[in-house]
Amino acid sequence: MIDPVLIMGSGPWLTAWLRQVLHDHGYETVDALRPGDLKPGSLHRSAVIDLNLPDLMGWTLLETVAHEVPTAVVLGADSEDASRALEMGAKAFLKRPLDPARLIATLRYLARPERPGSASLVDDLTGLPEDVSN
Repeated sequence: MIDPVLIMGSGPWLTAWLRQVLHDHGYETVDALRPGDLKPGSLHRSAVIDLNLPDLMGWTLLETVAHEVPTAVVLGADSEDASRALEMGAKAFLKRPLDPARLIATLRYLARPERPGSASLVDDLTGLPEDVSN
C-alpha cells in the first residue's frame, strides 16, 4: 500500500467515492470531517480536502493540514478558491468535477521530492499539475 491519504469530503458519498478511487490505486486512507478528528502523529503523507465542507470547515482544515502535511490537494470550483488555497499552503488544486485519473496523477506528482516554494494548479487539458511558483 502507498502512504495514507487524509480524506476530508463534504459528505459521505464524496468521502466514500474518494476512498474507493484511492483504494483501487493502492492508497490507504484516513477520514476526517473537522480538525478535532485529526490525530496527532497521523501517518498520512498527503490530503484531499473539499473546500465545500459546511461552515467554512474546509478552509479551516486546509489551514491546519497544509502546515503539517507535506502535500495537500484541494477540491473547489473556481480560480479564486485556487489562488486562496495555494496562498494558504496547498500544493495543488483540483477543480470539480473530479476525474479519478487526474486525482491519482496529482497525488503521484505531489509524492515526488518537493522543490522549495513550489505549488501547482492542475491543467484542464493534460490533467497534470502546472508549476505556478515564482
